[in-house]
Amino acid sequence: MAHYLYILRSQIKQTYYTGVSNNPDRRRFFHNTDSKGYTRRFRPWELSIIYDSKSIINEIKIVRLRTSYVQIRARYEFYTILKRFNAIH
Repeated sequence: MAHYLYILRSQIKQTYYTGVSNNPDRRRFFHNTDSKGYTRRFRPWELSIIYDSKSIINEIKIVRLRTSYVQIRARYEFYTILKRFNAIH
């Protein structure tokens, strides 16, 4: 089953949420209806980017595991990976 990197953009505030899922549309629906925490505060969300490269997904999973306790560093490394794959500018 394919997995996708997705980036959601809040429609009420200039903020983003990133995740990995095998069904980004279902996850967006979840974040707009059932979720708790960060995404609940900034509803509604729209899909900004969907990226389906297996290599980027694997690298992101490694970064998340390795740096999950340091969110700022993880976020920096995450965007560095995206830039290297030309997923963002």
